[in-house]
Amino acid sequence: FYASLLIGFHQLKTPRFDRRFLVDNNVALLYKLGRVLCWIGAVMYALVAGPTILAQINPLTAGSNVAASGAGFVSVIGALSNYFIYGLNLLIPGVLLLFVTWTQDRSKARELIGWFMAAAGLFTSLGFRWRLVMLVVPMVLLWYMGRRRAPNLLGLAALGLALILVVSGALGQGRTYGFGINASAQEGKSFEERFDDGIIEGRTVFLTTSGLIDRINKPDQFVGTEPLVSLVLIVIPRQFLPEKNTIGYLKRSLLTLYNDPAFAAGAATLNYGEYYLMFGWSSLIVMSVVLGWILRCLWNWFLMRWDEPLAQVTYVLSACFLYVVISRGYLAQVAYLGAFTLLPLYWLYLRLAKPVGPPSRRQLAVSVPQPQVLGR
Repeated sequence: FYASLLIGFHQLKTPRFDRRFLVDNNVALLYKLGRVLCWIGAVMYALVAGPTILAQINPLTAGSNVAASGAGFVSVIGALSNYFIYGLNLLIPGVLLLFVTWTQDRSKARELIGWFMAAAGLFTSLGFRWRLVMLVVPMVLLWYMGRRRAPNLLGLAALGLALILVVSGALGQGRTYGFGINASAQEGKSFEERFDDGIIEGRTVFLTTSGLIDRINKPDQFVGTEPLVSLVLIVIPRQFLPEKNTIGYLKRSLLTLYNDPAFAAGAATLNYGEYYLMFGWSSLIVMSVVLGWILRCLWNWFLMRWDEPLAQVTYVLSACFLYVVISRGYLAQVAYLGAFTLLPLYWLYLRLAKPVGPPSRRQLAVSVPQPQVLGR
């Protein structure tokens, strides 16, 4: 997977993306955009969750308060309710835009803290750890980028490992989706037990992926283009297409591996495991090369715009989204999550950037040495 990704990144021809530029560094505009995204995301989720959203802001008390908080307006929204639930992801780019504004204007701290605390509380109560990763890690990288300093990779690696092994383990073992954290689940556990809790899920997903590649090796066991078909079908509400089954191919493959519905239920695979399920090694290589090409396109786009705050937020969040791409072997879900997390930023840039001709000499001069500038 990784070797094929590198081939796609380094060996294929990619476009330059030099026809649109966001010339002005308008801090006030970024602040307004961040606030708008946060409010849209919060309102969308509130329309489905109702007063429950207030109970879920505090993940430590959400379990006791959610049941008595009341219902939302799912019956009114109907088939679009799932879109409104995922609208909560808009808080991620919204908070990041507020943060990059704060790095240039420290008077914006109060609203940033408020939205960050609300987002972190809701994400923790809902139990999806990837949202916390997408919220915190880009902020750290944007901080270094704003100061024109390269991050200490060893320190960041140690911090990331600690978050995954300890914090993620505690959240994973003590969470109940939608009901926050059960602190009692961690009482009496030693450091070694909490450490093991942090790695057990990742270890299981890795072994499941390896097991699929080992066991599924016959033509009638491969799923063909079903992941790509699911990618198209997932955007259609089930009310309009009741027979759709976007994850059926993955469940069948996991059942082939475990031979027991109880063990197969809830199992997950890494992204290259799903690539392999399509046609075997050939599809794994092709899909990985395509992913590498997409990453190179993103890098080319960013090199021409590295000093623009909106481009910085867009690139850093896209790069961190690789965590979701790799850890979730379900292409349709990854695209669905990306549509509510990344797509708003690209849409905003496309709307705000001005169509121009070929880049000026100054733009070419500052774009090429960018890695060295940030590395000093």
